[in-house]
Amino acid sequence: MTKPTSHFSSNLIHLMSVKGVTNRQLSDDLSVSQASVSLWRHKNRGPAVGTAHVLAQYFNVTIEQLVFAELSPNEPEQINNDVSS
Repeated sequence: MTKPTSHFSSNLIHLMSVKGVTNRQLSDDLSVSQASVSLWRHKNRGPAVGTAHVLAQYFNVTIEQLVFAELSPNEPEQINNDVSS
């Protein structure tokens, strides 16, 4: 069985850009360290399961979209519109 590919880091970067949040703002909003956000963005570590759930809610996406989908500026407008609001 093939292990699914995680796109978490690139999706996080994309969602942060769409929503217009910085590392500092995200860390403050989620009550995590800026170092954690930096590690997530640079593929050094993923968030704990509970934090992944909070991130998905924060960006108004599912955990599956956050971790496994290839989100990009070419994704359906619905995701971008949901994240922007």
